[in-house]
Amino acid sequence: MKSLWKYIVALCVVLVIAGGGYFYWQTQQKKTPAYSLGLINTAMQKHNWAAFQKHFDSKKVYGRAFDDVIAPTLQQANDSTVNAFLAGIMTNIKTNFVDTLTAHTKDYVSGSTTASQTNQPEQVFTKRFTDLLDLNNLSFKKVANSKITDATATIDVTVYDKRLDKEFTLQLLMDRQADATWTVVGINNLPPFLNEIKEAQAVKLIELNKPLAAKIKTDIEVTDANYDLKSRKEPWVSTAFIYSPTISFKSKAQITSFVGQVQVLNEDKKVLYTQKYIVPGPFPSGTTKTYSFSWPLNPFIHGEKLLASLNKSQITTKSSIIRVHFEDGQELNLLEELPQATSK
Repeated sequence: MKSLWKYIVALCVVLVIAGGGYFYWQTQQKKTPAYSLGLINTAMQKHNWAAFQKHFDSKKVYGRAFDDVIAPTLQQANDSTVNAFLAGIMTNIKTNFVDTLTAHTKDYVSGSTTASQTNQPEQVFTKRFTDLLDLNNLSFKKVANSKITDATATIDVTVYDKRLDKEFTLQLLMDRQADATWTVVGINNLPPFLNEIKEAQAVKLIELNKPLAAKIKTDIEVTDANYDLKSRKEPWVSTAFIYSPTISFKSKAQITSFVGQVQVLNEDKKVLYTQKYIVPGPFPSGTTKTYSFSWPLNPFIHGEKLLASLNKSQITTKSSIIRVHFEDGQELNLLEELPQATSK
């Protein structure tokens, strides 16, 4: 997993460049939000944590990020309700999450350490957030919009994702301070921003995998697949996803094992559930075989809980072979995540 520092650095850099680039356009307007973004640049260059924190309230930014991104995933497993017990747990997790990111941001801005010198903390929700954010692949393009309403400002920053070759909008929320300067206190559109990137990543992954997926189909293919949802009440209420793919082995070279994948989609074509399966061989060329798998659904995972509440007519599946191993040692592997962008 990538170092947490790459994300911290990237988050700061996006804000720095956003402020830095726009700062030079408005040097005569020292009380604008854009000017305060420029002060973040200066604070980082001078390793001045106090000045940085004056214009970037990390506790508010990361606290709101937790509320917008992490907290909903905890609530979904509890039917979107928050009882006293869950509220207490979430408060502790949020405090740890905010303190961890704030401490590492402070270390970097203060110049007391570098990205290569620091290991990622073990806080699981911090890892989840940094994995989702992936800001180290983003670079600043322009300040697209700026709107001030009383003591609040929203700044639309256009960023470019080098892995996706696509632009996205990050909307920063800023508060006016007593001295008329401004402080970043949140990201207004973080959940839709992350969803947009996630959807674009899925499309890009399919595009990159197309040539190899076509090659795999000439060697091995899922020619048919049946599926169902089965529930039982004893000894406790549970639901399992049943999947039976028929595999055609076409390759003249001996296949010794393969990895298949099934994705379950709802009526809106959103993926609710993904499961992989490994099958050892060998498999005679020119044969077909039907396999049967049963996977219990976890009621504490939102997608699986939602799937268990549906019936067969409300879902569809997408089947694929993602990895093939041959007797001569050759392997064909579809990408399961986007590769890092190459430097131009």
